Amino acid sequence: MVNVIYKFLLIFTSLYQNLKDALTASLLWENPNPTSNFNGQLLNTLSLRPYSKIIIRFARSKTVNEEVYDLISLKGGVSSICYFPDTTDVRRKVVVYNETTISFGDGEQRDSYSGGWATGFNGQCIPLKIWGLK
Repeated sequence: MVNVIYKFLLIFTSLYQNLKDALTASLLWENPNPTSNFNGQLLNTLSLRPYSKIIIRFARSKTVNEEVYDLISLKGGVSSICYFPDTTDVRRKVVVYNETTISFGDGEQRDSYSGGWATGFNGQCIPLKIWGLK
């Protein structure tokens, strides 16, 4: 019984910390054209130094109102992938280079015949907003 209570407290503490972090998020960037294609590019005017994590909100596409949030720890050089699994899988690679620069790759879509990924689908996995968490 004591072990169960201890595990519950660990889970509760972790959830509390995540909620606390989420409530103290600062908006760092917002896509000025969220319904347009988003070509691969560098965002190099951010100030990430005060933050330990960032949250990036993505839209599945410029026309589909389905969203996903990506939580990225900023310890060291970090990469992540926005990924929407479905009948048509789409993704976009994200790399945090340093305290000022995030790189977004081109949108990609899985080729249903070969299973490989095709680039140039820049209407997919559109980054909408980036928040910093302390």
